[in-house]
Amino acid sequence: MSHSASHNSSPTTGTSGYERREVNVKLILFSTAVMVTIVLTVCFFTVALFDFLNKHSGPVDQTTTLQRPKETPPEPRVLEHPWEQLPVLRSTEDRVLNSYAWLDQKTDQVRIPVDRAIDLIAERGLPVAPRAGAQATVKKTMARSAAPLKENGGK
Repeated sequence: MSHSASHNSSPTTGTSGYERREVNVKLILFSTAVMVTIVLTVCFFTVALFDFLNKHSGPVDQTTTLQRPKETPPEPRVLEHPWEQLPVLRSTEDRVLNSYAWLDQKTDQVRIPVDRAIDLIAERGLPVAPRAGAQATVKKTMARSAAPLKENGGK
C-alpha cells in the first residue's frame, strides 16, 4: 500500500521550513520617515504655540510668596530644629511627671509623681464615687496625698 499524500507547499515557504520572502525595506523606511515627520511637526507646533501665548498673554504678577510679609501660622507649628528642642521637651515632661505641685490650693488639687500615684492606687485601689457623708473621708485622703508636697516645700 502506497500512500500518495500530497503536501501543499506554497511558493514562499518551499520545503525547507522557513519563509524565503525578503522583508519589505521600502515600507519600513517609509513608515520611519512618516513617524519622524509627524514627531517633528508636533514639536514645531508646540514651540510655536508657547511662543504665541507668551507674546499675547497679559502682564504677569511678579509677587511671590517669598516677597509677601511673613505671617506666623496657627498652632500647632512644625518644630524648626526638633533634634535641639526634643531634649528640652523631654526634660520638662520628666520634671512635671516626677514632681509635687499644687494645681489649685482652694480645691486641694495637687500633682504627685507618677510612681507615687501608681503606688497609692495599688495600695488603696481606684477611687469610687463619694456617697453621702463620705466627704470627710475624701478630704482626709487628699490631705494624706498632699503631705509629701508640704514636706518638699510646695514643689
